[in-house]
Amino acid sequence: MTAWHECAERMWATGATLRQIAEATDIAVSTIRRHLLTLERGGKDPATIGWCPVCGQPLRQGTSRAGQRFCCTAHRRTWWANHPEHCTRHATYTFTCTGCGVRFSTYGQPGRRYCSQTCYHTTRRARLAC
Repeated sequence: MTAWHECAERMWATGATLRQIAEATDIAVSTIRRHLLTLERGGKDPATIGWCPVCGQPLRQGTSRAGQRFCCTAHRRTWWANHPEHCTRHATYTFTCTGCGVRFSTYGQPGRRYCSQTCYHTTRRARLAC
């Protein structure tokens, strides 16, 4: 937290107006208002964007990433492994196997023709034998 944040909070606690705080810190009134309202609403640091759902550690906005949800990769993987119901899998395709005629479903492979590698090899050997 910078010096003007602390100064603004001290002045606000003693009853100073937004205009008085802005003049004393040489910061725009709207910036002072936004900072103080953020503190009043949640009492959290303005740089904090949320908490890790696995360990509860506060997340801070990085310079290169937006929308950080987990504090580390290990916690991200753990959470998604334990919550498969939150996955939205829209790329599920249903086909009929060219080799054996069995209907099968596949995820993320719209051009698939065979239900298994064994079926593919069997069909290929049958075609080559002729």
